[in-house]
Amino acid sequence: MPVRRITKGFTLAEVLIVVAIIAVLVGISIPTFTAQTAKAKAAADMANVRSAKSVAAAQFMTDLPSTSTTYYYDAASGQVKNSPSGITGYGQSNVAVDGASGIPNTNGVAAIVSVTCDSAGTISASWSSGETENILQKNQTLANNYTGNAWQLNDYLKSNGSTLTVDTSSLFGTSKIQNDPAQLTWRPVVATINGVKTVILYANDSSNTSAFAIYYNGTTYLSTNNGGYQGRINRNAISSFNVDSSGNVSGNWKKK
Repeated sequence: MPVRRITKGFTLAEVLIVVAIIAVLVGISIPTFTAQTAKAKAAADMANVRSAKSVAAAQFMTDLPSTSTTYYYDAASGQVKNSPSGITGYGQSNVAVDGASGIPNTNGVAAIVSVTCDSAGTISASWSSGETENILQKNQTLANNYTGNAWQLNDYLKSNGSTLTVDTSSLFGTSKIQNDPAQLTWRPVVATINGVKTVILYANDSSNTSAFAIYYNGTTYLSTNNGGYQGRINRNAISSFNVDSSGNVSGNWKKK
């Protein structure tokens, strides 16, 4: 007598239920992960503010100046300086944190903590643009006034300005970008936007006229071109970037 084998698979309804449960779990976990990441960044920023105040107060007591004095905290060395020159930005949060005024990280540009002390015992701290923002603005001004050949602009700014690196995650968060670089190197390329020459952008090489991000008029704009490998964000042609007087951008770009 033949043996009957009964093979039972999942019904369509069962599969749909499993998919729905997974979708719900993903929907719950992503906001939780994002919130925890934001808390971790805020905690790091507040720790730097506390350290900056402590070190600045100690330095003020050592110097005993006759007037109020502003110190700039270098998180890498744990020391304060009398100017922000040479201090790499370290702010992470894109919202204000306790203990200091200002925003730690704006448009992917990390700020530093400055602390002002006076003889009355008042200590105030604020997040201020560090060397990173200063270099961006300096390069922008140099390039706006540049009249030479476009292909020589890189060498010109290397001689007169400076280059920068920005953590990819500080601009794009958890989104994947083409070739998965951990850091993005800012470099100049001439582009005319609304009749104004602008040159601060990230393009990952020295000749391509496309970019992952553009620093224009004090704001960073990001590529939304998801035509890279497996949907990764890829560069956009700089010529496709256009922003109106209200800051609205067209094409595959978005304001950071």
